Amino acid sequence: MAYMAFFCERTSPLKDMITLQIMINSLIKLLTNFILILVLLLAAGAASSQELSEHGNRLTGVTLGKVRLKAEVVDSPEKTYLGLGYRQSLPADRGMLFIFAEETYQQFCMRGMQFAIDILWIGRGKVVGLEENVQPGEQRPLESPEPVRYVLEVNGGFCRRQGIKVGDPVQLGKE
Repeated sequence: MAYMAFFCERTSPLKDMITLQIMINSLIKLLTNFILILVLLLAAGAASSQELSEHGNRLTGVTLGKVRLKAEVVDSPEKTYLGLGYRQSLPADRGMLFIFAEETYQQFCMRGMQFAIDILWIGRGKVVGLEENVQPGEQRPLESPEPVRYVLEVNGGFCRRQGIKVGDPVQLGKE
């Protein structure tokens, strides 16, 4: 039992102090690593607890003037193509926010739409254009009046009911 000899062996006070200091330093390193891992796990858990819609899209806050709502974020070509198409409805306090890689003229259509929507073209932190109460089956292409990076779709009549108009400020990402 060699390990027993270590604890039973008489050593000098200096050697005992050095051994104790080494053990304390090792314990401090172990606790520091434990705390670091704990912080990383908590941060990862917070990041993964992002609120999702019933359709699996990330939700973000959008403020139009003084009106706040939650919007499903759509930022991939596949989700952009589908949009709100083939859905039966959209909750009253929700929208769908399309995010594009760069500012350019955006063109939308009503493919597969089952309900009327308002389309808000967003650029330079404000509403730069509106298409109000666009009905399912609308055949004309709907194009932004200028290059934009964001497009928000909401239920038809939302802008009229809430008093949203061109020029209103827009904040994205506020809950």
